[in-house]
Amino acid sequence: MNNTTGETTEQLTYAVFFGTITSIGFPLNVIAVWILRRNHSLKSPNVIFMLNLAIADLLLACSLPLKVYYHATGAWPLGDKTCIGVRELFNINIRTSSIFITFISVDRLLALVYPLRSRYIRTARNAVKAVTLTWLLLIIIAILWVPCISELKKDRQTYLKCLAATNCCLDPVLYYFSLDAFWKKKEGRKPAQTGTLITHQKNTDPEILCQRDDGPI
Repeated sequence: MNNTTGETTEQLTYAVFFGTITSIGFPLNVIAVWILRRNHSLKSPNVIFMLNLAIADLLLACSLPLKVYYHATGAWPLGDKTCIGVRELFNINIRTSSIFITFISVDRLLALVYPLRSRYIRTARNAVKAVTLTWLLLIIIAILWVPCISELKKDRQTYLKCLAATNCCLDPVLYYFSLDAFWKKKEGRKPAQTGTLITHQKNTDPEILCQRDDGPI
């Protein structure tokens, strides 16, 4: 009896957690897709990566309501094939999110450390090729993997999927700090801060102060 109660509590916890992720992640990524398409050009490679990351997170959030229903009721009325499809959709979006975050990180590294050398690599065409290859490769792997699943087994690593699903809520914060506009603003503040610092040093230099104080009494 205690085991049954504990298992029920655990399943309800998963249902609440996935429901919270869905209610937060879905609107955030819808807004992210809208902002990236409306206010930013797709000629920038990091915008292409972030747009695909937002789409992956949005699809991930769309697959969670069925998980909420399963963990809340303990039943799955849609059949085995639908269960496998939902699970593979979840896994594809987790993997694509990880790969797109890696692309964004490498793009930022090249842009900051090797801005001139990487300008022929960091192009919109190469970014489109990279995201297209990623989607196709993972979808093909998922399709080939489905026949290998002989029977449905209870997922024993649901807590790991809970942690992975939180990405769809955290990734919209990443978009702001990854945009070129953010770094340009930051770089634009450096000359102004440097000029202010030099002026402050001149005003506080002892020799300059002594020269100002010298003169006829």
